[in-house]
Amino acid sequence: MFLRSTVVKSGDKKLRYWKLVENYHTERGTRQRVVAHLGNLENFTARDWQNLAERLGQPDMAAALEYRVKNVRRGRPATRQAPWTPEAGEQVVPVYLDQVGWGNPRSFGDVYVALRFWRKLGLGNLFSELLSGRSREMNALVCAMMVANRLVAPAAR
Repeated sequence: MFLRSTVVKSGDKKLRYWKLVENYHTERGTRQRVVAHLGNLENFTARDWQNLAERLGQPDMAAALEYRVKNVRRGRPATRQAPWTPEAGEQVVPVYLDQVGWGNPRSFGDVYVALRFWRKLGLGNLFSELLSGRSREMNALVCAMMVANRLVAPAAR
């Protein structure tokens, strides 16, 4: 189960209402249904969050629910922190989002495309049939990686 919000315009104001939603499986695939309409949760107190979590059957989930509701808006401050629980004690470390960066990025799209073509052409099955031995599946995987490597970096040694 998870929380989903809906924004409703009422005159000049925008009101956010919350629903408790669950996934379920049918013959046509996964569907979602609303379990409960929770209403506007902006003015909830700590006791209200605890009551809601207990009614959902997961009393330890109160802090996560509050965090989810309070951090849904766009333009959140860069200094927001993960919810603190007394059990976490000294393990809590603040994370400042304005100081988080991307370092040493790796490209993966080219390898993904190469392996998709490999599967689409059925080369994995072909190599599994042609190769012999107990580890023919592993050998077919090694062949796929070697071909992807040559496609991605043809001059690499």
